Amino acid sequence: MDRRLQILLVLFFKEVACLEVSGYLGKSVTLPSGGNSSWNPTTIKWSIFTNNTWIGTYIGGKTVTNRLDEYTGRLSLNISSGDLTIHNLKSSDAMEYTVDIKTSEKDPIVNKIKLTVKQHLQEPTVKKLYHAHVEGGCWMAFNCTSADQHVTLTWRYNKSLNPSHMYPNDRIMLLFLNQEQTDAKFTCVSNENKESVSSQLTRIHLDDCIPAHQSRCEHGWSFFLGVIITLIPVIIWICSRIRENTHTHTHTHTV
Repeated sequence: MDRRLQILLVLFFKEVACLEVSGYLGKSVTLPSGGNSSWNPTTIKWSIFTNNTWIGTYIGGKTVTNRLDEYTGRLSLNISSGDLTIHNLKSSDAMEYTVDIKTSEKDPIVNKIKLTVKQHLQEPTVKKLYHAHVEGGCWMAFNCTSADQHVTLTWRYNKSLNPSHMYPNDRIMLLFLNQEQTDAKFTCVSNENKESVSSQLTRIHLDDCIPAHQSRCEHGWSFFLGVIITLIPVIIWICSRIRENTHTHTHTHTV
């Protein structure tokens, strides 16, 4: 049988393997070819799209990785293993890649690699909602937010700091500094799966709580308004939970 016909039959009937690989924006990722460095490949072709547009090749002893402008300067091809490394990952790099390896001793190998491009978690932001000086110390409220979706936010603080309240989803922390505990340090941590990132360290001091010129009456109003501002999201959250429970209860009775 003709050698070319044999190759065509192998490619037609061979089940093409598909491997999933993930990388992060701005970083590098290596797409494994599924080959072996001991095979001494004679031809390596990496392509994208259904029309098999070449992006990196090793043909006739020559390596070319600038076939497509989008990947120019960002590809490294290992001519021993056939692996392709993409540097400075972009969102547009997320797609399916095909590698075709030929050797002088083994049947051709065709594998597909699906690349997913992720983004590292962004640093959460801590903002002071209000502070109010009262007899014996100072009340403070802080809010933690993240630009990322579906993350879990938690507070990390020194053991001497004992927050009075942690409101829904731990986004709001209300704490009290007394005359003995005059300062505190804490951060907000954003978590998703096994990745986490912390905000900048926040330092607060009792002396910075209220400007010296503020009157007692202003202290009282600041504290009152601060409590109202802090409680608004809590009340909204509680009402939404009650509404959800009522809807579920009504649906159950209807069924």
